[in-house]
Parts: sequence; structure tokens; C-alpha cells
Amino acid sequence: MSEVTQEIEKGRWVILELFGHKVIAGYMSTDESLGAPLIRLDVPETRAYPAFTRHYNPSAIYSVSYVSQEAVQYTAEAISENPVSVYVPELGELTRLQQENKDMKETIFRFQQALSKPRLSD
Repeated sequence: MSEVTQEIEKGRWVILELFGHKVIAGYMSTDESLGAPLIRLDVPETRAYPAFTRHYNPSAIYSVSYVSQEAVQYTAEAISENPVSVYVPELGELTRLQQENKDMKETIFRFQQALSKPRLSD
């Protein structure tokens, strides 16, 4: 087994370019736990998102750039890849809608309190 092959099996810091104009950076290794050889990419934690792992079919890769860990961290921060894609856009607004709901409940409660107070006669 060549030195390069052994190194790839252990893993390497890379920036992957995938078909579909997607770029992602992390620690690349191989993984056959799903029954077929896949590329495992461990993406480091960024200020925006926690660390996460993705698996790719090797045929989805357009190019691989072997870089340092520092370059991967810098690229991951710049890309800020969301670990979970939201396929139903409305779900992305859940937090905002929950806050709106809470605000409306508070407004209704204040109205109910105001209506239940005795009024002074004219």
C-alpha cells in the first residue's frame, strides 16, 4: 500500500468541491458502514454551527484540495455550512412564529385583565 493511500485512509484535511457548485471543508476519510465506500467529511465547529459529519458518494466530488487544519477552519467559518437543511421554508420561521404567538397571548391576557376591572360610573 502506498504512503498516499495509507494517509487518505487515515484521513486528510480538505476542501471539497462538489457537483452543484457546493464547497465544504473538513477532515476527509473513507467509511463503509453503510455497505458501500463513501467519503466521510467531519466539518469543524464554527461560530454559527456545531461540528457535524456528512457522507458523500465519491462520484459527487468535482475536486479535492488538500490543505492544513487552519485552512479548513478558516474556510468552514467563511462558508458557514448549515448542518441541517430545511426543505420546508415555513419551518425556518418556527422561532419567529412562536414568539409572535407568545406576544399575542400576552396582549390577549392584558385585554382580558383590562375588561375585567370595574369601571367608574360617569
